[in-house]
Amino acid sequence: MGKMKLWYDKESDILEITFENKKGYAKDAGNDVWIRVDEKENPIGITVIGFKKRPQEIELPIAVSVSEVEV
Repeated sequence: MGKMKLWYDKESDILEITFENKKGYAKDAGNDVWIRVDEKENPIGITVIGFKKRPQEIELPIAVSVSEVEV
């Protein structure tokens, strides 16, 4: 897994989290959360629509190892 990248669009209130910079497609995980997966269905990113309007803690439908996150 490469570096995790975060991008937030304030105007649209959309948070993008990218784990790997690969081609893929988005799958609706419900509640305005989309999981981007590669051709083998491995998660490569998450899109959260209406991010700031949510409770402060949200549970995402995938697991990420903190040891793989570069700060």
